[in-house]
Amino acid sequence: MSKLTVMLAASLLLVSCENVDKSMHDQNYAKVEKVARIPAPVGAVPILGSKVKIDYAGADPAKLTAPYPLDASAVARGERFYGIYCVPCHGASGKADTKIAAKMDVPPLSLVAEHAVKELKDAEIFLKIVASDSIMPKYRAELDDNEAWDVVAYVRELQKTAK
Repeated sequence: MSKLTVMLAASLLLVSCENVDKSMHDQNYAKVEKVARIPAPVGAVPILGSKVKIDYAGADPAKLTAPYPLDASAVARGERFYGIYCVPCHGASGKADTKIAAKMDVPPLSLVAEHAVKELKDAEIFLKIVASDSIMPKYRAELDDNEAWDVVAYVRELQKTAK
């Protein structure tokens, strides 16, 4: 076979394969329902495990308490979340001595210095985490209530061990 014959056969093969059977383009399909057709019975538990998150904007810190003791296990869990969400601005030591903090127009507060942060109640720190009304971002979408309370426990531990 000559090269011309091979090239001609290859080009005919490529051209002939395009949309030979349009059944792939014209097929019927079902759209996924976004809303259940039948409402769930009262008291039903969602099977996807979605957690309802409370909006704490305007909440009274005097009425909030941790749902469990902020003990060593809470501190251990809180260390992980603090490392993810708090370290970039407040630093691993809590002193707000990071490169990011140095470049901010309004630097973050040191969590361990002798000032107002140590005087805050646990619920006030919790509200700063989940419903901040200042320059600090709200972490409501990222943390559930228990995770935010764990961060409070870790901040308290940092304050105890600060030098």
